[in-house]
Amino acid sequence: MPILFKDAALRPQYSKLHHFNPKLCGILHRLQDMVQSRYDKDIVITQIERGQDENDRIYKNDKTNKHRKTAHGVWAAVDIRSSIFSNTEISEVIAFLNSYNDTNSNPIKGGNTALHHAVEGGVKHIHIQYAPRLKHKSAGV
Repeated sequence: MPILFKDAALRPQYSKLHHFNPKLCGILHRLQDMVQSRYDKDIVITQIERGQDENDRIYKNDKTNKHRKTAHGVWAAVDIRSSIFSNTEISEVIAFLNSYNDTNSNPIKGGNTALHHAVEGGVKHIHIQYAPRLKHKSAGV
């Protein structure tokens, strides 16, 4: 099954994400394969691109995240709907995503690739933040 989107506006954003961060898109496709085979469910992307002003508004009451530069603004993060998963499934999805921690150059605080959390209004989602390690020219690449 294909990856689903909360609304049609996310489709062109996903195309841009694929251009700027194809490794994150690869992780999303592997995640979709995993949740389809294990739970017979689909992932639903709810957020890709988000500017800093919107991020600051969302986290206006969260002193740890307000004014923190958002990975959504640099094609390094997506959010997926978590309400379709049980607590056990959420834990397994997070563990699957965090198996990419070693190759992630832009982890969430604590070094993880994913977390399950709530934003203003108490709506929970799974935040996935990933950027591949850069290859340096001095390494012959």
